Amino acid sequence: MSEGNEKGQWHNALMKWLTGAIYASVKTMGARQAKVMSRGMALVFVRSLTNELHAKKGAVMQPTDDPLEALEQYREAELLAGLSGPDQVSFVPGADGQVEIAFRACPYGPLCSETLAGLLSRGDFNKASVPCIRMDTYSAAVAVLQNSKRPYRLVQFAPGARCQGALAPPRTVAR
Repeated sequence: MSEGNEKGQWHNALMKWLTGAIYASVKTMGARQAKVMSRGMALVFVRSLTNELHAKKGAVMQPTDDPLEALEQYREAELLAGLSGPDQVSFVPGADGQVEIAFRACPYGPLCSETLAGLLSRGDFNKASVPCIRMDTYSAAVAVLQNSKRPYRLVQFAPGARCQGALAPPRTVAR
């Protein structure tokens, strides 16, 4: 078996496992707690990615007071890790401190198509409450780099094609 094929099989297996974990969390905890779990997982993922990139590539993400700088640092981290291509993520700041984020060709698209679209059709979530794994990671990156809580709302949900969300104005968190 080639290394590329083996990685593909592991990726598929992990995606199936994650799909099952999401369904199980919704069934056992409810949609609201599943969304909280997703955000917590995103914090762990962002910290792990940050540590891995530092260890393997010497990349360091710096704390910042500017949310757009925090978002840009995380976008660069995704590029370094091979999770995103150039021009797949865009940011538009709003007058009220809100930041709109658009994703094209998302690496989580297949997972969302299979899992979240199914949860929407079953009525477990509505379009306003469905979690977005990528928005969770960007929100988590701001929490880590700017030390502010920035919940989001999903504006457009088209997994793998174009999803768009808006980070709320900042709420400072205690360290």
